[in-house]
Amino acid sequence: MTVFNGNLYISSTNNGLSCYSIDQNYRLKAQYSETSPSRISSNAVTSCCIDATDNLLYIGTDDGGVNMLDLVSGKVMAVYNSPLTHSISGICNIGPKSVICSSSNNGLVSIQETFAKILSKTSPDENSILSNSSVISILPFSDGHIYLGTDGGGINSIVVNKEDNSIVSYAYPATKSENVTSMAVYDNHRIICVVKHKGFYLFDVDDKSFEEVRFPFIDENMYRKRSFDNPMVTG
Repeated sequence: MTVFNGNLYISSTNNGLSCYSIDQNYRLKAQYSETSPSRISSNAVTSCCIDATDNLLYIGTDDGGVNMLDLVSGKVMAVYNSPLTHSISGICNIGPKSVICSSSNNGLVSIQETFAKILSKTSPDENSILSNSSVISILPFSDGHIYLGTDGGGINSIVVNKEDNSIVSYAYPATKSENVTSMAVYDNHRIICVVKHKGFYLFDVDDKSFEEVRFPFIDENMYRKRSFDNPMVTG
């Protein structure tokens, strides 16, 4: 889900991407799917992000790669669909015609207009190795890092050098082996995370600590039932 120029874009796992006009009481303004006039490669949309500089909307899908949509013309300008980008779990913009995508099986993919670069557990560049190649959540943060939640490798982060597009990765031992399914900004130095089968944790970007957090408005029995015993709770 993202908001841009008074429009709310909401992704769906089976109906593509919907665009609603906020100023017009959330009237459906456009629909992007496999059968719409602005045809995208898959209805299984997992994420989207805006390149405000070039008025582009990037659409990540679970089985059809990444679509680049021109918001002015309403036309799909490019589709990046290869074994590297086939299944996308998250996406964020890092500059003009440049995005970072998280993949559930290929780690992290950097798409820069005409090519894709992969970062994973087996990356040949030792400065950009991830602790796990299954990246399931992605979050840009105010410290300049893009934080990544992995399936069994805890939290990683990357920093992109915009001069030469090089990428340096970091891993955080306090989160080792955790399955971090979802992340969101909690305050200016902490990220709230959902850890599968465990519940909510706070990751401090300053001291790198990772601590469980209990919310007073959540009933203790319900918290334990949902966080520990229910395998369907992922985020």
